[in-house]
Amino acid sequence: SPRGVPGLVVSTAPRNVRRVAHTVQQRLQPGRILSMDKLPMPNTMVNEHPSNKDIELGAVYTKPEVVDFMLNLIGYTNDRPLYQQRILEPSFGAGNFLLQIVTRLLDAFEKAGMDNYASLTNCIRAVELDNESYAHTRKSISTLLSNRTIPKDIADFLIASWLIQGDFLLEDDLEQFDFVIGNPPYIRQEAIDLDTLQVYRNKFSTMIGRSDIYVPFFEKSLSVLKPNGILSFICSDAWTKNAYGRALRNLIASSYSLDLYIDMYGLPAFAHNVGAYTSITRIRNARFDKTHIVEIESLDSNYLQSISDQLMPEAQLDESSLRIDTPRTSTPWLLSGNEESQIVRELESRFAPIEQAGCKIGIGVATGADSIFIGNIESLDIESSRKVPLATGKDIVDGTFIWSGKAVVNPWDEDGKLIDLDEFPRTKAFLIQHYERLRRRHTAKRNPERLWYKTIDKIDSSLINKEKLLIPDIRSNSQSIAYDTGTIYPHHGIYYITSKSWDLRALQALLRFGLASIFVRTYSTRLGGGYVRFQAQNLRKIHIPEWSSLSPEAKMTLIHSRDNADLLEPSFVADLLQISISQCERMHTLA
Repeated sequence: SPRGVPGLVVSTAPRNVRRVAHTVQQRLQPGRILSMDKLPMPNTMVNEHPSNKDIELGAVYTKPEVVDFMLNLIGYTNDRPLYQQRILEPSFGAGNFLLQIVTRLLDAFEKAGMDNYASLTNCIRAVELDNESYAHTRKSISTLLSNRTIPKDIADFLIASWLIQGDFLLEDDLEQFDFVIGNPPYIRQEAIDLDTLQVYRNKFSTMIGRSDIYVPFFEKSLSVLKPNGILSFICSDAWTKNAYGRALRNLIASSYSLDLYIDMYGLPAFAHNVGAYTSITRIRNARFDKTHIVEIESLDSNYLQSISDQLMPEAQLDESSLRIDTPRTSTPWLLSGNEESQIVRELESRFAPIEQAGCKIGIGVATGADSIFIGNIESLDIESSRKVPLATGKDIVDGTFIWSGKAVVNPWDEDGKLIDLDEFPRTKAFLIQHYERLRRRHTAKRNPERLWYKTIDKIDSSLINKEKLLIPDIRSNSQSIAYDTGTIYPHHGIYYITSKSWDLRALQALLRFGLASIFVRTYSTRLGGGYVRFQAQNLRKIHIPEWSSLSPEAKMTLIHSRDNADLLEPSFVADLLQISISQCERMHTLA
């Protein structure tokens, strides 16, 4: 028996294997790919590629220097009595965090002159779902303990106590922890079978909308924190802004405190470049009034050490350190103290959101089968009344809309109901050729015999004749905002703005000056190469004056600048938006 545990019989097999339901353990594809909302990324985003095995598992792991940095940030250092504390790693993968945790624990234990290693059984819990990752890391831990001359029977006993193979989200025997740390998996909903997904949704209130798996990993991890305990994750920053993070933001805002937010934009925090931009969060199970914001510039070990020395939980931070009020709402969090965020906050305090100022924002049509529904308007062999001229992203170049001649087949009548195909024999003959493919689409599954020819979105033909602004989704600036006099229907990669009050050419000039960019860049998930998403949820964050509040002279100035926002003087826009000229010039640099 190991010392200090009389009569204990040690098995070399892992004792803490948690058997979960077949639908969860067998069908769920584990992984850590940090994708950005399932979008195709610009080519500039990825410079390296994971191995085929990593791609298969969706596994991308944290660099050692980042692991050290995070452990330092939570105060898990070997000069502290770590043997009196408990730490959890909820998805240990290749063991990047776990090996360093074990090393620091043993260092602290031995520095204190202790040698009863069996007493460390409750200090660590680490969970992994994937069989191969679990076995690989278990072997690595065994080697580490052997190299520390810990007797094999005690080493086996510790490993069996520390490691759990199973689904962390369904693990119920974890008790409470002083620390939770790691890189939670980012698994797309499409990779999870519906039964398993429903289990997660029933269990975790934060898993709303299109939440990815890392969101309930936050919720579960927070639930096992001791009072004053600390959680630190490195993951996509999308949850701090996107709609699917609303419930998680509300949970943290109401019951915990975001103590520290570290922006790692553009830094390669992972072993492979995965096309995601990440942040490190430190969340405390305690009440704090201020959140510290840090934008790190390098992954150099000495640089990170100097930063972590200033950011240890008990450290007295330099007064120059950026601090904001701790977020206490579920609305998107502006976790930045840069000048752009300050300008946005001022504008939000002064003006109404764009849709409250008389504008409407929408998105174009998704068909679920573009190669069938979309074609050249002249060559589509259907009735003319079923052809809707279509604007695609390729039709908009530098803010100018030039129609390429595309059209979409419209299966909807003016009341929003599917047409009777017997009344449109050419359209029926055209679509029936693709019957099998169309009926198998997800959008038709509810009633494939009746819905087989529907598009995902209904086509509101009244939109065609309305003047509108057309805004392509993924862009690096706002210069692609184009104007349509009322001739076209947008494709699903294009958002649109209509208005009953604002002159749309005037609004186009103001948005292209930089107003759209500064709001979208503040609220959007950041992509590679400086790209952001001009999607509806970000466009709706834009705040503008009421058109009726502008002077006749201001209105005419905006209208005359419609084709070239550079004609607007910063002093004019500064006066219009009630901000300083320097702030206005900064906004214009983002245009």
